[in-house]
Amino acid sequence: MEPGPSVVEPLYFPIRPRNTVPQREELCDSCQAICDPGNTGMEPGPSVVEPLYFSIRPRNTVPQREELCDSCQAICDPGNTGMEPGPSVVEPLYFPIRPRNTVPQREELCDSCQAICDPGNTGMEPGPSVVEPLYFSIRPRNTVPQREELCDSCQAICDPGNTGMEPGPSVVEPLYFSIRPRNTVPQREELCDSCQAICDPGNTGMEPGPSVVEPLYFPIRPRNTVPQREELCDSCQAICDPGNTGMEPGPSVVEPLYFSIRPRNTVPQREELCDSCQAICDPGNTGMEPGPSVVEPLYFPIRPRNTVPQREELCDSCQAICDPGNTGMEPGPSVVEPLYFSIRPRNTVPQREELCDSCQAICDPGNTGMEPGPSVVEPLYFPIRPRNTVPQREELCDSCQAICDPGNTGPETQFPSVKNCVIPVRQFVIQETQEWSQDRPLWNPCTSQ
Repeated sequence: MEPGPSVVEPLYFPIRPRNTVPQREELCDSCQAICDPGNTGMEPGPSVVEPLYFSIRPRNTVPQREELCDSCQAICDPGNTGMEPGPSVVEPLYFPIRPRNTVPQREELCDSCQAICDPGNTGMEPGPSVVEPLYFSIRPRNTVPQREELCDSCQAICDPGNTGMEPGPSVVEPLYFSIRPRNTVPQREELCDSCQAICDPGNTGMEPGPSVVEPLYFPIRPRNTVPQREELCDSCQAICDPGNTGMEPGPSVVEPLYFSIRPRNTVPQREELCDSCQAICDPGNTGMEPGPSVVEPLYFPIRPRNTVPQREELCDSCQAICDPGNTGMEPGPSVVEPLYFSIRPRNTVPQREELCDSCQAICDPGNTGMEPGPSVVEPLYFPIRPRNTVPQREELCDSCQAICDPGNTGPETQFPSVKNCVIPVRQFVIQETQEWSQDRPLWNPCTSQ
């Protein structure tokens, strides 16, 4: 609550005296920032919240408490409507008041995104909480999680105001650096160096200098020791390849990920894919190296484990989140068709139900993705616009909206881009892939077994 250039300070815009109890309107004071960091949530006009989250209120009105699930809570509890009675995220969200740059106490956990994990729980009650199963803790079930356990999941999102330099293994520790000395207060420009990418894939955030994503990943180590790079799966690699333990030797999917540097506010090129949430996929790489583009060498599967991914291995990582500007309708193995699709022997073409094998893990980690029913994948990629053109706002759902609304098939009227889809994805992709394969038989999802 103190003044200063903390992520919390400029991100949120409470309509109340500082250090007082947040009011209902201050929803943006919590994790909504993840969804629309540049928007106060109070302006008229369509906001990220409005079209993304089918709220139960007239457009452009102040969100009510029940609408919290209409924003990014979906990341944490997509199966929960958020409409049940009980303490609201907004109520118990903010507590602490401590000197800046000191170690946050348990009570302060809710000051950041614990709301994402367990919105109705202050984190102090006994009993199983979202926090407990989320963070593979070293403690008896139903006991209070220790600080060391927090980093096992999304604390990076949760404590952006903390330098994370305390002793012990913390995802937060190497997370926030970008263009400033270690242990200093992060500036607003640095926000995009971390998980904001999930929310704002259209923003390059590509200033020169070391990237946040630099020393992020690291598993296979004694608890409470410094994570090693192999421990990628201990943090957000789940977004990219939840089915992979990340413990095998050899080059990982995140190897050839990044490469671009261009003036801020210019249109990202294909090779600048890393400017958005792909940073989550390869935090060990600054993204400044020259070489093949992210899009080229990164994706597209069916290869011996631990070998360099081939073009067909798109489903082996989360390009779906990373390439919102691609309609997936072009000839060749599309993001949509080969990406998600399930219940198959390893190294065979994924089936639709296997959405959880890729980045859906972020959307519904408790769901195996094997249940029958409409998949997030089907309506996800549609815009149908010229390739390499600037995505429109309506196209947000074409990429990482899946994070926000994994339970929604997308054809509802809330999503303008989906309404414009005139060609079934599967039919189009199969047709174009077959034609493309005639000239360049790299991999055909229709004939591969």
